[in-house]
Amino acid sequence: MKLRKTTHPISLAGQSPFASGGFRDIYVHPGHPDRCIKVWREGRSPKELKANKPLLRRWRKLRRSYDENYLDFYCMKRIERLQDDSVWTFIPRCHGYLETDRGRG
Repeated sequence: MKLRKTTHPISLAGQSPFASGGFRDIYVHPGHPDRCIKVWREGRSPKELKANKPLLRRWRKLRRSYDENYLDFYCMKRIERLQDDSVWTFIPRCHGYLETDRGRG
């Protein structure tokens, strides 16, 4: 996974998410209006999700079981490896991660 190195986190303050899911809010990237940034909703980070699971489910690996950003990235890399470029007409690309004032997205 790529984490884009920035000197300062990207500020999402003052922006409203254009969409929200069960775990993440989705914002338009301030520097690239054709891209979006998915960040964890308050109280729904992978660590918090894992901590609230029953004891027997806490043994699962944090990244593989609870981090939807990782799962998105993993699926996109697999699609990229198995399909040709025409598939990106229907599926959004994952360009990597970057730091925001709301956490990694």
